[in-house]
Amino acid sequence: MINSNKHRITGIRASLEVCKSVFLKQSLAYIAVIRNLITMITDSHKLHIYLSILLMFVIQGVMASEYSRVHSANRGIPINDYGSVPVYKFTDSKGKVTYSTSASVDFIRAEKIAIISPPSSQQLNASKRRFEEMRIAVDEFDVARAERQVVREQNEIKRLQRIALINQAKPPVVTREFIYPASPYRLRKKHGDHYGIPTHLPSRRPHSTGLSLPPSSFPATFH
Repeated sequence: MINSNKHRITGIRASLEVCKSVFLKQSLAYIAVIRNLITMITDSHKLHIYLSILLMFVIQGVMASEYSRVHSANRGIPINDYGSVPVYKFTDSKGKVTYSTSASVDFIRAEKIAIISPPSSQQLNASKRRFEEMRIAVDEFDVARAERQVVREQNEIKRLQRIALINQAKPPVVTREFIYPASPYRLRKKHGDHYGIPTHLPSRRPHSTGLSLPPSSFPATFH
């Protein structure tokens, strides 16, 4: 039981070491793709979508595949359908551990462990297909964004035209000169006037009927 656990731990360590190298190579390849995108794409919005989807594919594809390979090596299952690289672990009398792809009899103990192989051509083609799908999706997003921009511009033009029609329908504003209000006429009363306001103001004359009336027909204050 102890030897089997040691064998599993050794297989995991060796697989992780090779996983680091493979992951580094794939990371450098993705970095090269990103640099090409930055040089070719001038639209920052489109570049942001490209990088977001590319990051999603990197996390989903690379990490999942590498961890699945490590667990497959731990269970003793072949790494992939295209064969795995045979690696031998050798331990000498002093406890020094050495890994090699060829068998040797100079060591006390030798163990064969499974280790991941470099990405195959089919895996690379699958990555290229995923990247092509990503590029098509980003192009569709860019076309949809351009269509929405056209619709927004058309709506803005219609809004400005509607405001212009509303302003034309309003009556014109006419400004008039300020007219000072005139004070009403008021008869000033004299001191000692106990008869009140006369019946006819000075600005108005009594209506003449054309008849000769006697003086007694007029009020006393008329004269």
